[in-house]
Amino acid sequence: MLDLSVYECVNVPARRMGMEADEVAAVVRRLFGLGFTMHHPGEALAERAARLAATTALSGYGAAFVGLADELGMSIITADRHLSEEATDRAASLLVNPGE
Repeated sequence: MLDLSVYECVNVPARRMGMEADEVAAVVRRLFGLGFTMHHPGEALAERAARLAATTALSGYGAAFVGLADELGMSIITADRHLSEEATDRAASLLVNPGE
C-alpha cells in the first residue's frame, strides 16, 4: 500500500462522510490492522509518477498509485472513476457502472 493511502483513508471518512474523530481514528486502526506492506515513494517512484502525470491525464497523486502498481506488477482496485478510466491496464473499478 502506498503511504498516501493512509491520508485518503483519513480524508474520506472525515471530510466526505462527516465521521467523528474517534470513528476516523478507528478506521485508521483497522487499516493498519490489515497488515499491508507500506510503500514510501522514493526517487524512482516519484520520477515514474512524474512521467505518468506528464503523459496522461492522471494527477501526480493518481500517477503515484499507478507507478507503484507498475513497479510491483500488480493492479489497483479503486472507486476513483478518473483513475480507473486513465489506467485501464492497471485499475480494476469498484464502481457499479464505471462507464457512466
